[in-house]
Amino acid sequence: MYGGAETVIVHLARYLSARGVDVSILTADFELRPEYKHLNVIVPLAEKQIHYRIRGEKFSDVVDVFRIVNLLRNYLLKVANQFDVLNPHNFPATWAVPRGKPTIWMCNELPDFWHGISRPLFRKVAGFAYFLDRYFINSRVDVAVVSDQKNAESFYNRYGRWPRIIHYGIEGEFFSKPPSRSEEYLVRKKYQLRDDSFYVIHVGMISPSKNQLETLRALWKLKCSVPNIKVIFAGFKQNTQYTSLLNDFIGQKSLEGDVIFTGHVSKDELRVLYHISHVLVLPGIGQGSWLSPFEALAAEKPVIVSPYLTNSSIIDRMGLGIVTSDYAKAILEVYENYPCYKEKARKGKEFVLSELSWDRFCEKYLAILNSMALK
Repeated sequence: MYGGAETVIVHLARYLSARGVDVSILTADFELRPEYKHLNVIVPLAEKQIHYRIRGEKFSDVVDVFRIVNLLRNYLLKVANQFDVLNPHNFPATWAVPRGKPTIWMCNELPDFWHGISRPLFRKVAGFAYFLDRYFINSRVDVAVVSDQKNAESFYNRYGRWPRIIHYGIEGEFFSKPPSRSEEYLVRKKYQLRDDSFYVIHVGMISPSKNQLETLRALWKLKCSVPNIKVIFAGFKQNTQYTSLLNDFIGQKSLEGDVIFTGHVSKDELRVLYHISHVLVLPGIGQGSWLSPFEALAAEKPVIVSPYLTNSSIIDRMGLGIVTSDYAKAILEVYENYPCYKEKARKGKEFVLSELSWDRFCEKYLAILNSMALK
């Protein structure tokens, strides 16, 4: 699945390659995508590839985590000496890194080992996984990098050590480009998006940490206050207990005609959806969702984010959007004062374009890589 972590990896790999650094990307589950063009991507033998659930809900998911760790580790042991620095990104790659090799971890999010709703036994398994994770990170990772101060504090609380902080880049120029008439027409037709509706977009895979249920609650509260309000959930969707919970809520509150699940979308389609939508809402209670508010601001869309999101401090400090836990009230505020919030979003776009570039992120990251390679 091509998401936020993959975006970081690809931008970093392209930046390093352009400066003469030999870079290879190792992945255990790979689908050929245009973003990887001209990059050296290594995939273990097809028969050994593992398609595991990103958020565990049953015992077989736990088993698959260890299978993929074993697959990656066996391959890394064969090739590690060919590289100066190893650079794992998302879990479980961090558990596969062999000991004794200079290693920098781009901690896009702290591992969240369990997303089942009512399985106490497996929550105990997840509790053990946190202790195991702390051991692997502190014995194998030399330097960790996170995207902001809140993430740094969470990292310290989990691992007892401070990471470096480098803000991600945003493809501001890309997301700021308005869609053509034909692009907008095709997306509106695909998802049956009307011209006279007020669209709230929520970007992220369907999971408890992204908290789509809170967005649905806000939709239900606002049905009578905001005519033709609709919610677009743009993100990867699996058949899970949480998905069933969302479907039950939609049925109980008669919201079937007001909710659009797009599934995982391409970057091009996401850009169009940002421009069609009127406001972005992210009521997340866990890791991730760092890029989405800034992508939406690049498209000049007002943003409403949870105070639990790590990027909320930046959004609040710079006055880029609304930071709150009362999403219905915030959506109504944006709806009733839309020109004011559009102007705020326009200023947010200026901030994104001037302050959050991938070149700036990669330049700082390369300095850390160079210092690691010289050790």
